[in-house]
Amino acid sequence: MQGDGPVAEAAHLMTHQSYVRVGRVVLFAVLILAALRLWGVKLQNLAAAGVGAKLAADLMSGLIVIVIGYLVWEIVNLWINRRLAADMPDSGEAAVAGGEGGGAGKTRMATVLPLMQISAQVTIAIITTLLALSQMGLNSTPLLAGAGVFGLAIGFGAQTLVKDVVSGVFFLLDDA
Repeated sequence: MQGDGPVAEAAHLMTHQSYVRVGRVVLFAVLILAALRLWGVKLQNLAAAGVGAKLAADLMSGLIVIVIGYLVWEIVNLWINRRLAADMPDSGEAAVAGGEGGGAGKTRMATVLPLMQISAQVTIAIITTLLALSQMGLNSTPLLAGAGVFGLAIGFGAQTLVKDVVSGVFFLLDDA
């Protein structure tokens, strides 16, 4: 664990939980493949089966996209949690700052990183869902068009809020 304080401990705990979840996914995949091999089922035979060949291939492609999206999700969480743990100011650092309540670059990163984490998670979830649906044979073009219209309406409605959030992030990143 790098850093001190409750945020660093929470980041360390979340990192540990991420490792456990990734290990469970890998173990689950290995167990499924081992059970299929014990029963004499081969993935190549599923594709050559005839009627369900296209369905089996589409479902397999969709599951692979979902697993890859989940792993990317966990990697992003691990990276951000490691940065949060490393960038947290020590408990004595605020006292040295003269009682101004922080002001260190480390506290600014601790403010920006959770925002980046949520943005990355939403982006990964949306892209993974659209790719999985596309791999399973569903047309995702109407979903993208609907989301574009919906996003445009929200963008016009919340223009000032978005501008303030983006400005705040750049103020924190620029150390203003």
